[in-house]
Amino acid sequence: MRKEGPAGRSPLGEASRAPGDNVRVVQTVVTSGADIEQPNSYFKNATAVVIAVMYKNPKVVEYLISVSPMDLSFWSAIIARVRVRHSHVER
Repeated sequence: MRKEGPAGRSPLGEASRAPGDNVRVVQTVVTSGADIEQPNSYFKNATAVVIAVMYKNPKVVEYLISVSPMDLSFWSAIIARVRVRHSHVER
């Protein structure tokens, strides 16, 4: 699977930001070999979980955290920071 396109977008980043319940799409991309920790240059080097938080996709956030090698306390701190910094992102 190609990790990042010429514009800096990735299939996982796009699936993480898409509106609606995209958990199945995100699961498919992850099980196909996408690296959930890879930064997306299009999104200022945000990872998929941060993109999902920015675009208010809680089910995608929950899934990505559940398959992440990082512990929950790490993600809690990141999510809190992203909510403050990107509270202007609207759908």
